[in-house]
Amino acid sequence: MPNTRVPQTITEFNVYVNNALDYLNNGEPQKNSVRLTITEGEVTLLTGIVDRWKSLYGLYTDKEKTRTSLVVAQLQDLMTEFNDLNQSKHLLNRIAASANVTVEDLKTLISRVDQLNAPWQYSLFRKRLMFLFSYWVVDQ
Repeated sequence: MPNTRVPQTITEFNVYVNNALDYLNNGEPQKNSVRLTITEGEVTLLTGIVDRWKSLYGLYTDKEKTRTSLVVAQLQDLMTEFNDLNQSKHLLNRIAASANVTVEDLKTLISRVDQLNAPWQYSLFRKRLMFLFSYWVVDQ
């Protein structure tokens, strides 16, 4: 089952998955993955998916010579593998529910946050924002 928080087209997924992994591996004074309770083992699994993705996506970008139905199928399999990993480990749910989450985390890792249109879909995001800005709202 596809995750609506993650882009489901190959081109959009490419941008998302590369940005997400880079974001999790960066951060000061601790890596964003540690702050958001993503384990090293989970980051290693994500890195494996992204490394395989990069080599195949290079073939996909050359539509004339190397974009074959086999390459497309393998990329779609990796997208499914990413979604299955997310669902089995509840990665995005844990990030969204983390006490350490920031608006930047949500914008980077929960890519469809701006496209949510049903109230129940963005209630957790709205609650997190209200928590983050509660002192500002009270002071106003």
